[in-house]
Amino acid sequence: MLRPVALLVLLTGCAAHRTGDAVRSTHFVGNRRPPAVGEWLLASQTDRALRNAMTHPKGNWQSFLFPGAIEPTWLDPVMLDRDGWRLEVWYANHGYFDAKFLGWEVIRPTRRPGRKVRPVDLVGHFEQGEPSRVVSIDISGIEKLGAPLVRRIWDTLAFQQGDIWNTDDWRSSLANEAGLLRERSFAHARVDGDVAVSPTDHEVQVTIRVDAGHPCRFGKVTIVGLTHIDPKKLLPLIDIHEGDPYRDSTLRKTRERLFALGVLGVVNILPDLSDPESRSIPIEIELSETKSREVKAGPKFQFEPGLQTLSVGATYTDNNVFNRLWQTSQTASIGIASDVTQIDEVTSTRISPVGSITGTFNLPRLFDTKFTILNSGGVGRDLTSYGDVLRAEYAPAILWAGIPHFSPTIGYRIRYEAQIGTTDTCLLQDSGYGVASEYPYLLSMMEQGMVYDSRNNPLSPTRGWYWSLNFAEAGGPFGGLYDFVKAQGEVRGYRSILRVAGQDIGTTVAARLGAGIIETYDAAGKVPLEERFFLGGGTSVRGWAANHLGPYALPTSTSCTQDTVPIGGDLEMYGSIELRQPLPFYPDLSLATFVDAGRVWDLPQRFNASEIQYSVGGGIRYNTAIGPIRFDIAWRLGDPPYFAGNTSQYRGLYYPMFRGSAPSGAPVMTDWPAEARWMPHFGLSEAF
Repeated sequence: MLRPVALLVLLTGCAAHRTGDAVRSTHFVGNRRPPAVGEWLLASQTDRALRNAMTHPKGNWQSFLFPGAIEPTWLDPVMLDRDGWRLEVWYANHGYFDAKFLGWEVIRPTRRPGRKVRPVDLVGHFEQGEPSRVVSIDISGIEKLGAPLVRRIWDTLAFQQGDIWNTDDWRSSLANEAGLLRERSFAHARVDGDVAVSPTDHEVQVTIRVDAGHPCRFGKVTIVGLTHIDPKKLLPLIDIHEGDPYRDSTLRKTRERLFALGVLGVVNILPDLSDPESRSIPIEIELSETKSREVKAGPKFQFEPGLQTLSVGATYTDNNVFNRLWQTSQTASIGIASDVTQIDEVTSTRISPVGSITGTFNLPRLFDTKFTILNSGGVGRDLTSYGDVLRAEYAPAILWAGIPHFSPTIGYRIRYEAQIGTTDTCLLQDSGYGVASEYPYLLSMMEQGMVYDSRNNPLSPTRGWYWSLNFAEAGGPFGGLYDFVKAQGEVRGYRSILRVAGQDIGTTVAARLGAGIIETYDAAGKVPLEERFFLGGGTSVRGWAANHLGPYALPTSTSCTQDTVPIGGDLEMYGSIELRQPLPFYPDLSLATFVDAGRVWDLPQRFNASEIQYSVGGGIRYNTAIGPIRFDIAWRLGDPPYFAGNTSQYRGLYYPMFRGSAPSGAPVMTDWPAEARWMPHFGLSEAF
């Protein structure tokens, strides 16, 4: 076997053996954009789009940074000549029927003596001409479909009269109209048409013919291809029922649900459309089983100002335990965490090992019903602002999936928590904040939740709604050390807006509102820190570090070795609005601007709307198969008024906050650190 160094040397020798012209970059001249602002935003004739239409490989500038190690893009004149003709065809498909490709200009920079690979820059010259526009649209065959459906058919057109002609829009319009009719039970719908082009007049006349056929219903449903899984176990996931109106969306949703099981490699849902006169459409569901077990391992990291974690972990999943479609997942991780704080000019760092073992075991569709048994739990060691903590938890629950998009649950949670080693607790004792400082402790509570989720894509939604409402009751008849009730709610909405020149350019408005409240059973009741509300960080109010937008405890004795500690509160309110815009012709990369607002109060009776804090910012997202990679920078607006009457020299490095009225004699935060006015955040997934 070749060693890596020897292999690199061999590849370097092979790459450097050839000599000749190598393409460094490719640009175009004459591909001007339309004058109208809306059409300019949607213009297709960018350098990037034209390069993608070529067969000649793109220039590889990296090969000139690492000569010999990376194979250059060698100049091929014959391929370039063919690309000239291909680009003219591309232009015709985008409405420029008289566009002419004038030729390639090969620019050779000053050659360095003795250089085997000679860099060249390609410049393609166009005489673009004037675009042809749609002057008329005629749709026939829709007279008997009813006015509402006729309006929808016109609305599905991807172009309008006066738009620059685009063959891709024409094809997508035909497909959209056929899909709309199939969604209205016209299973045999056919849509075609003709296009009359007058290049000299720069006019395009469009004719669309619609043959809707008869309304249809689903016929007999057959499942084939399974060897180990009982087909009856899949019936609750199949919405296709004999006699129901035919709809493409029903087929699509069933396919998505079956794929989501993680145990099927092939899911084909095949309607039998061989008889155009048939009004009953038989459905065959073709399935193929695949491996249900998977092991993943790798590094994990979390970065928030003040707290960083680096760990390695492994996850084992099995989505078909005992061939009964039961699901289990176990994750183990180990690593190290650091907590960085500052008092005046003195910085302190605490480093501690962290780790966890967690798992889930779910029994979906118990006894072939809509009920699913959920089990989750685990043990772990964490580094927090108030010390090293050891936790053990178990939480069983029941979920009902009887209504589309709606998932109510009811469950129970029991948690044991203890502190490890010597930890300063003077910040939490006798602080007057209602913070529980007893360790170890046992928490026992009932939980109920309701979720409505109609988002089109949970990882990166562009439309739909997400509602959640959760309740918890701790102590009382359920035992444990603490007695309180807790309620949280959140609503999120997503909508694509801004249609330019009759097309949606992809701008999405995302907004959310949330609130939570905790009430103890008596005035002296306390709530453990893990159950109190915290705001700040990359997924809430981004002008603040994680958990730092809320009350703090301060040292009241010189014997304390800690500085300020976020202690959360019993009341929270927050909201966000964000604009997300994919970049033209590079939809995997998008920009975002946002406004966040929120506040945590130590007690509900201290609520004051004027104390809500705001931040603004922007960021970029890069879409991947596992979700968007997000980088945001937020800027805090204004200085809150909670720092008047200073009596102490203590301050936090990362956005300290103190409640409006401090207990008598308690120290108050002092200087607001100017260097902490902006806050970066990095994460995997959207902020909300």
